[in-house]
Amino acid sequence: MPKEYPYPLHPGQTHAEPLYATVPLEEYERIMTENRRMREALKRHGITLLKEDRP
Repeated sequence: MPKEYPYPLHPGQTHAEPLYATVPLEEYERIMTENRRMREALKRHGITLLKEDRP
């Protein structure tokens, strides 16, 4: 786990392992298209999103 993105630990926990999932390419592309459309709609309404610290 990267040290620059520490996860909060439960009491007694010494480290946290990140969880990963496999997403089919078609589903990923659909999600990215939907995200782009939502950002464009927000922009048309004058709403600015803050950038996240994580990639």
